[in-house]
Amino acid sequence: MAGGYAGKVLKVNLDTRTISTIDSKPYTDKYGGAHGVGTALFWDEVVEKGGGGTTGWDMQDGTDSRNQLSVMSGPLTGTMTPCVGRQEWQAAGPQKYPVNWFTRSGQGGRFGAFMKLAGWDGIIVQGKASSPVWINIINDDVTLEDAGPDGDNLWGMTTWEAMDEIWRKIKGSKRHGEWLKLPGDEYTSQLPAVVACGPIGEALSKHGSLVSDGGSGAGQGGMGTVMGSKNLKAISVLGTGSLEISDPGALVDARTWYKANFSYNIDNPLRVAKGRRPTGGASSINFTNIRRATGCIGATQNCRQQTYSGSGNDSQCSDQMLVTVPTKRGQARVTDLGQMYGLNFFARGHEYLRDLAELGVLGAGKEIEQYPLDMDIYGTVPWAEQLLRMTAERNGLGDAWAEGDLRASQQWGRYEEDSGPGRLLNLIHWGDRWHHDAEKWWLHGSLFAERDVNEHSGLYHSVRQAYERLGTADEISADTMAGEINDRYAAAYPALADPYMASQTWQGPNNEYMDDAMETGWYSASGVKEVAWHRYYSRFWQQGMQMCCWEWGIGGNFHSYQREDFKGATTQGAEERFFNAVTGKNYSFADGMDIGRRVWNMDRAIWVLQGRHRDMEHHTAERQYSYPGTPWANRAMPMYINGAWEYQNYNVPETSPFSDRDGTEAMKTHFYELSGWDTTSGAPTRATLESLDLGFVADKLEAAGKI
Repeated sequence: MAGGYAGKVLKVNLDTRTISTIDSKPYTDKYGGAHGVGTALFWDEVVEKGGGGTTGWDMQDGTDSRNQLSVMSGPLTGTMTPCVGRQEWQAAGPQKYPVNWFTRSGQGGRFGAFMKLAGWDGIIVQGKASSPVWINIINDDVTLEDAGPDGDNLWGMTTWEAMDEIWRKIKGSKRHGEWLKLPGDEYTSQLPAVVACGPIGEALSKHGSLVSDGGSGAGQGGMGTVMGSKNLKAISVLGTGSLEISDPGALVDARTWYKANFSYNIDNPLRVAKGRRPTGGASSINFTNIRRATGCIGATQNCRQQTYSGSGNDSQCSDQMLVTVPTKRGQARVTDLGQMYGLNFFARGHEYLRDLAELGVLGAGKEIEQYPLDMDIYGTVPWAEQLLRMTAERNGLGDAWAEGDLRASQQWGRYEEDSGPGRLLNLIHWGDRWHHDAEKWWLHGSLFAERDVNEHSGLYHSVRQAYERLGTADEISADTMAGEINDRYAAAYPALADPYMASQTWQGPNNEYMDDAMETGWYSASGVKEVAWHRYYSRFWQQGMQMCCWEWGIGGNFHSYQREDFKGATTQGAEERFFNAVTGKNYSFADGMDIGRRVWNMDRAIWVLQGRHRDMEHHTAERQYSYPGTPWANRAMPMYINGAWEYQNYNVPETSPFSDRDGTEAMKTHFYELSGWDTTSGAPTRATLESLDLGFVADKLEAAGKI
């Protein structure tokens, strides 16, 4: 199949141990790629076959064997398009709260590209194996292998051990780099890309992650738990094929242009040590100078590192926050342990255990028995290992902790107290921990979705730059920055144009800005247009085309520090330039946004069938209401107040924003009206769905009594 697509999706049914193929073209034509295709296949294979509460599975328990786990790539993955070497995992997620919402988790590395080179746009896994298995994919040759004690004995291994054992089995006596003969007289010097769940996922902890190549994780939602619930230890893929590009010359020209204009020039950086430089990254563990840059396949710049020792490789940001230990080497070791056990680091919650111990609630012989965890050595490598082991074994305290801090607090009868003004739990919505929620498109986008959106696009890069440029020759005024961002939003997708989209005005610590927040800011009809813009953008361009949110987005990306004008690539038509060169479809940016809106509404319909209602869409307990949130450093947020633009820095508790309940309700009504959803229930209307060529979705919602 031409245009960057492989043309087929692999379907593996573990109940019947059958392997079949689905033609992906009808899905890619209508839903674009990756996320949209995964959503549509969940609809066709799960919802239409009994999911949604009408018959069969009610889609409430993500560990039910009727759940479907999928991994998809987009047409740009595996090509020369920069920073798209990712894959998208989707399933009803065990981590999500109060319902195991149908959710997603992105993952970097090389698995998606290898899947494409093996001839597959994606894989869906259904059912549950009667005993542990792993899936071995070598081009078109797909087999179910025994992962139990009578076979390869992978079950119970860490993710690293399982990967090493699969590599050993496939390469045999060959050394790394030597030519390996594959079925069909194919040869490769590559090791397969392996994604595995660890002991945490096998134990059906709510926070099991999937790990590839030791450090690339798909953590959010509990995808490792879904894999573990299916008795599936790992998926290994090795491909020797190629992808047919519609216009190879245009793709080469686009990459050359992109690299010259939007990549970090290590030999002559415009601003030294600014903008995701090689061997940097988000809080990388720089405990040694003996390291080199690494990144996803096809990247024009790298955001991660590999060290001479191998410790901490490919891990960054929240991957390093399981426990803060005194030394960088110790921190790297804890990071490795978490990757090996397959834990979603972002849902770690270890501070909650520390706080309970300090309150005198958790400990030996206390209200909450600490065994087998030794709180006297909190913050050390041995303590982290105890935490991971007790969770994987569901031993003592680990049985409750495997359910995550939110559900554990409910078991202990502490949820209401600890999610209130004391903020011990630090939870905000759907069981997620507080993250970068100071921007309304992130904060409200997460509320209308099913998880913390975790996207570093939009204003994220621009307000960071604005803060760092204050007081320098490059300083940009609030009105200039807001005007530029608003113009970029409008030019890219005129359907949502609005002069106040960039305004981050909230009500203020003492309600002094409430009128502006309601008219042009957080709670306004103008404000929700930015939220919608990002939901459509993410569903097609980022999660569909797999464009990394660190590098793509309407604002300036990290490497725009290396430009005189600080502009990102989206402002110059980069997305459609690469997409059209690969696919030959001649889409405009707005065409992709329209497909993103279709996919967003199909996602919404699945959540409605799972029980989503307007009444549920509020922030968890008191975490986001009534008191300052976590300070958000190094951000200059544009706010439109009293008829003028000004910056407010969210870097101290006194100015860190929180939500107003009445304002949030007004915002919800604006968003539902803009989206074409019923303002009472929050469900998409039939007219909206039919306008998006989703009449069959409306039929299902109507049959279930949801519209």
